[in-house]
Amino acid sequence: MSATRFKVLHVSTTSAGGLGTSLMSIMRALDSSRFEVHVALGLGYPLDSAFEPAGIRLHPLDLSRGIHPVQFARSLVRLVRLMARERYDIVHVHGSEAGILGRLAARVVGIPVAVVELHGYANRDPHGVLERTLYRWVEKALDGMTDAYVAVSEHVRRQWIDRGICRPDRVQVIYHALDLKVFQDCGEVPRAQRPENGPVVGTVCLLEARKGLASLLEAIPTVVHEVPGVRFAIAGEGPLEPWMRQRVEELGITGKVDFLGWRTDVPELMRGFDVFALPSRRESFGLVFLEAMACRCPVVGSRVDGIPEVVTDGETGILVPPDDSRALASAIVELLTDVDKAKRLAEAGRKRVESCFGMDRMARQYNDLYLRLLEGTGVTRAHQ
Repeated sequence: MSATRFKVLHVSTTSAGGLGTSLMSIMRALDSSRFEVHVALGLGYPLDSAFEPAGIRLHPLDLSRGIHPVQFARSLVRLVRLMARERYDIVHVHGSEAGILGRLAARVVGIPVAVVELHGYANRDPHGVLERTLYRWVEKALDGMTDAYVAVSEHVRRQWIDRGICRPDRVQVIYHALDLKVFQDCGEVPRAQRPENGPVVGTVCLLEARKGLASLLEAIPTVVHEVPGVRFAIAGEGPLEPWMRQRVEELGITGKVDFLGWRTDVPELMRGFDVFALPSRRESFGLVFLEAMACRCPVVGSRVDGIPEVVTDGETGILVPPDDSRALASAIVELLTDVDKAKRLAEAGRKRVESCFGMDRMARQYNDLYLRLLEGTGVTRAHQ
């Protein structure tokens, strides 16, 4: 089997946010001597342009988050044709919409292995009872078309098992990882020491309600009062942006908040942050916290979902209750004013990333998983 090169198709709803970043990391982690990797996804984000330069064939889909019947039908037909033409050995799906379409197409074509990456459970807004019930029903129906699940955190693994969607022995946790070479200069770049401009508190995320950005804005006046020279930098795009800009004006903090838009230079950006703060209301893992920790930037997050698996409260960062702007403001002020503590947490955060979230560990787990699943099918042919 060692001389065999298998064909793998990753199907994703989008390349936005942490999903896209982790998708790219997984594909680049695969052994190129064993796996030829393609990706099919809905376009519309800057990361889309990075796949082909990385040696990953890109197949565009007419796909976006949400239920759109005509769009679904077109994408399903395209996926069936693509899979039949390319004769993939493994289909690995990411995101709710892509997860449904990718497995249906794989079953129609007869793809030997279907893997589902569990980035969350009904993790987008809105998340009413009807939508969650339908989502659970669909996922249970598709369980028979799934050979293995990979959860991005223990929290997500428990969600799927507790809801009776899949058996515990079929769900493996593989944490996201960082290519630390991208962050290797972070220790050589000093934290922002700008007496004339003051410290910077930054965040990087999709501008959506589930990221807890309302709490962040409500915390800013208190932080400004305690640390007058502070500025806040918000990087990202999303449906909440118009409301956020309006709320900034209502709070009288327009001159203290900079909206940076979508950024592709996250490591460089984070090197200029004195504190990274993201008070998510829901967060399956929190890849962006790893990025901040790798940059030796002290972090403040919420004590929810998978974040405590990434950030150890009091050791590698500070965690506060969700939707608690007072606690959030207090934590930010503490890290801005207690330089020794901020430095201690930042150094511990970098060490945790190095020891627990490196690419070698993740690469080994995904390569081993794929080979184990293929052995179970008896597929041994090499593609020409």
